[in-house]
Order: sequence, then C-alpha cells, then structure tokens
Amino acid sequence: MRYGYVIDVMAVDRPGIVAGVSTAIVKLQGNIESCSQTVLDGYFTLIMTFSTPEEHDVETLKNAILAERGLEGCQAILFPTTEIDRTKFESTANTFVITAFGKDCEGIVSQFTRYLGGKEINIIDLYAYITGDGEFMLITQVEVDPDDPAFKNPTKPIGAFMTKEEADTLVKERDYTVTEDAGRGYRRVVASPKPVAIVEIDTIKALVDTDHVVVACGGGGIPVFKTDGHHLKGAAAVIDKDFAACTLAKQLDADMLIILTAVEKVAIRFGKPDQKDLDVMTPAEAEKYIADGEFAPGSMLPKVEAALDFAQSK
Repeated sequence: MRYGYVIDVMAVDRPGIVAGVSTAIVKLQGNIESCSQTVLDGYFTLIMTFSTPEEHDVETLKNAILAERGLEGCQAILFPTTEIDRTKFESTANTFVITAFGKDCEGIVSQFTRYLGGKEINIIDLYAYITGDGEFMLITQVEVDPDDPAFKNPTKPIGAFMTKEEADTLVKERDYTVTEDAGRGYRRVVASPKPVAIVEIDTIKALVDTDHVVVACGGGGIPVFKTDGHHLKGAAAVIDKDFAACTLAKQLDADMLIILTAVEKVAIRFGKPDQKDLDVMTPAEAEKYIADGEFAPGSMLPKVEAALDFAQSK
C-alpha cells in the first residue's frame, strides 16, 4: 500500500525549485505521479501529486521537503489525497478549446467561468496572462445540420496531397472521400454545409455589449452538430466564411454586414469586354444575377448569397 499526497509550492521564480522538490520526494522513496508548473508574473507555482510507501504526518512531511537545498524561502501547502472516483469526471461529451484575448479589464475571467459553470461545463485547464494591446478573438464553434445535403456531396479539398496508393489506403481504412486535384495528386474532400447558429453567440454578445472588438468565426468556425442530449460533436466539414459571417451578423442583429473582396466591385459579365461593375444591387437584382449564373461558385457567388441572406433578414 502507498500513501498519496498533493503539494503546492510557491516562490519568487529562480532555477532549481522543481529539482529541489523532486529530490526531496525521491529521498522519501516517493513516486511523483503528476505535476503542473508555471511562472506567473515572476512567481513560480507548482502543484504535484506523489505517493510514499509510509504514511507521514502532513506538517512533518512538508517541512522535510522544504528543508531540501534550493527550496529556501519557498512556501508550500500539503495535504493527503483521498480515493477519487474518476468515472464521475468521464463524459461522452467532446472536449473543446476556447481562446480569448483582448485589452485587459476587470471581470474577464469571471465572466467566462461563470458562463461555463452556468452551462454545467467543466473547466479542465485555464491559463490567462496579459500581453500587448490586442482585442478579443474567440475560437468559435458553428452548428450545422447533420442532414444538410452537402454531407452527401463533399467537395471541399483539405489536407496534404497524396499519391493514389496513399489515397486508396485512407479510403479503405478511414472511409474518407478523396478526389484528384488538378493533376497535382489526391486530396481528401469534405462537405461544406450551411451554418445554422454560432455556439458561442452569448459570449460574443456579452463582449460586444461591453464595447469590446471581437474577432470570431475565423476560417468559417469549427463545424459541430448536436447529438442526443445536446452534446456537440465535430463534423468533417468546412464552413464557408461568408455564410458564417452572415449567420453571426444575423444572430447579433447587426446593422451592417461588410464582406471584403480582392476586387474593386462586384461585377456581372466578369472578365469579359462588356464587364459591368455594380455600385448598388437590390435583392431582386441579386436573385436574378444568381439565377443567370453571373457569379462564380466558390468565389463571388457565396459572398453575394451571404449579403442577400443578411439583407432579406432585416
């Protein structure tokens, strides 16, 4: 039988603290089972779990560790561990990452953690620091419909180029859909479903309402769909950035949606001698131009469709 302990060591940072703690535990015939260490604003902090073959008085054990060379001036908290039913921490839900950065103000961590706690979301790891003069950016999940017809016709190439042999192996082993890409090799293709909703919309609204500039839905966002029990599951898909921006704008009830392009203006008969640049376009005109095939798929078409969708929502 072994006896478990958890220790938290804090000090002004300097070399040798981790070495001192681990050496002291080895001298006690202890085994380090897990640890996490970081430096925050010049202050060292370490939390470590370990076990020993003999049971120790907590205060005596703490003093024995702090007496090790190199740990002068360190402070520690130590207590025995108890048996933990780890199954209660296991979940069929997926694990997700939320990243945010922006100008520092009071209550940012509190707002995020209160929101997550209110949704019964368990925070596994949290790291925060102050740097630069950036604004808020959120890694955003975008809900899609698992029954979207796009899943039956994947067209968006992703990932590296492969030989035919490599592609055939992925098809056989992982049931991927692959296609030849312009004679350059084979690539996996995935669906491009229409976005349904922005999962983190409440957080984005809270930040916008407190006068923060928020960058969200980068790359179209991370596609997910709801499973039984309203858990979120990642989807093998790529969401069009223009449609994601439109969905975000509609959910925010934005006054305006601006989509940047690499050309001066939207045009009909693009690239032809009689090309006509458009300064203004009504929804009815946009629908007619779309029906006439004036806008190239994967290029100007999704931008016009997204703008049309947003305009008709107002």
